[in-house]
Amino acid sequence: LSKEHEPLLKNKCGVVSYGPDMLFIFGGYGYPLIGQPLQEGASYDWERPIMHGTSIGWTNEMHLYHLRKNIWIVPKTTGIRPPPCAAFTLNWIDQFRVLLFGGRQKPERTNEIHILDMFTW
Repeated sequence: LSKEHEPLLKNKCGVVSYGPDMLFIFGGYGYPLIGQPLQEGASYDWERPIMHGTSIGWTNEMHLYHLRKNIWIVPKTTGIRPPPCAAFTLNWIDQFRVLLFGGRQKPERTNEIHILDMFTW
């Protein structure tokens, strides 16, 4: 796999199925591998430094993972992304849109609602 398309090493991200062969992964709390480029268009809210000069924190990265091909894809998006967050709920609300609710943004818990249009991005 190409390191330029991999997500951070992270937890507390959201995952939903996207068609028959892919998963959509959003946000989370984690850190990059040494030398790993950060995703263009994503935001990172670093909490603190950890080993080898890298930091750990929240992100709003968006990725698709193709199950059969074993590849990461960075979708081209438009509009404003939700802020970097983790530990939220991510669920389909109809055939085109995913609801992101709540979660954590730094030390704060939130009850924000964001709707992501998965077909117009």
